[in-house]
Parts: sequence; C-alpha cells; structure tokens
Amino acid sequence: MYDQYGLRVIWIEPIPDVFKTLQANVARFPRQRALQYLITDRDNAEYPFHVANNGGASSSVLDLSLHRDIWPQVGYERTITLRSKTLATVISEEYIDACEYDALVMDTQGSELLVLQGAASILPNLPTSRRKCRTSNHIRAAASSLTSRRS
Repeated sequence: MYDQYGLRVIWIEPIPDVFKTLQANVARFPRQRALQYLITDRDNAEYPFHVANNGGASSSVLDLSLHRDIWPQVGYERTITLRSKTLATVISEEYIDACEYDALVMDTQGSELLVLQGAASILPNLPTSRRKCRTSNHIRAAASSLTSRRS
C-alpha cells in the first residue's frame, strides 16, 4: 500500500524471526527500510519481551493483563530478552533524516507512552505524526503498572 503511493517508510520490529520476514517483504520496495529494534524510553535497558502465539501480533514488554479478557485465545508462548533503544537514538545511529520519510510503522502493543517519552527530543522536528494507539482500559492498566514499577 505505501509503495502504491510512493511513500518512504521506516518499519521497526523487535522480534528476530518476525523481523526477518518483514525484511524479506520490504526488500523489493526501495523506498522502504526495515530496522530491528525494541523502542522504549531508555537506551540499553534489558527487557523481558513476551512473544505472543498469534504470529507475534500481541507481543509486548507488558503483561497481557486484561488483554486476555478480550482475546482469551492469545497467550505468550515464550519470552526473550531484548535491549532497548529510544527512537531518538535509533534515528541518530541509523543516520535517518526523519523529514525524508512519510511514515514510521511500529506496533508497540501498549508501550506507546514509553516510545513517546524516549522520542521527546525529536518529536518537534518530525513533519507529521500519526500513531496507532489503543486507549482501552487493559492498555492503560498495563502502562500504569509498568510506570509504577519504575518509580
């Protein structure tokens, strides 16, 4: 879809095997780039990253919490340890001029606040911002739990 409109896109995916698939899928689109990172509010922090049994779609650094009430068939099949980076660090280390891209695609599964906190220094410089955010109670509860554990 993005290629159809000539858009330049950066995709970010933390799960190694899902990233390989993503990389293969975008390889034929020269205006799209895939990067493998876990994006949060901290650089080089270790996170237990829970990989979900639905092809990784519900994978997260957060517990499933109330997610199970809505989608009882979804569970975590394994946990891997990943090191995080902030979006600001990735943009710097990968020499990305954010103004040259039309879209940034990453599904953060409830950790949107962490991503935004780690990107605070660069947000004013981005041309536009459209985020896929869920605002349901199960995400709020998980985010609240995560931030309270850090205090």
